[in-house]
Amino acid sequence: ATDSYDSGWVNSIDAVSLANGATLPVAHNLGTTKCLIQVWAASDVTGSDSTMQLLEWSSATEGYGVQARNITTTTVDIQCQKSGAWIGDTSGESAVASWGAGNAAFIRVLILKIRS
Repeated sequence: ATDSYDSGWVNSIDAVSLANGATLPVAHNLGTTKCLIQVWAASDVTGSDSTMQLLEWSSATEGYGVQARNITTTTVDIQCQKSGAWIGDTSGESAVASWGAGNAAFIRVLILKIRS
C-alpha cells in the first residue's frame, strides 16, 4: 500500500491551473483521511525559492496561502486563497505573490498517511 503522495513541482493539477482562488483537486488514493498535508510554493519547477504555505488571515475576509479541504480516503481539495501566497525572505520579511506567478509559480503537495 502507498504511504505517501507527492505531486512534484507543478503549475496545474488535474487540468486546474494554479491561480488566486483556484481549487486544486488532488487524487492521493491513500485509503484514509488520517493524513499530514504540506503545500509548498516555488518560483520554478526545481523548487527554487520554496516556502511552505499555511493559511494566514490579514482580516476577516482576506486570506493568504492555502487550505486543505474536503478530504476523503482518495482525494483532497487544495484551496489557493484569492489574495495570493505569503512569501518570506531570509531577513524574515513577508511579501505576497499571486498564485501561478513569481515565487508562487509552482506548487508541490505532499501528503503522508498516518498509521494507526
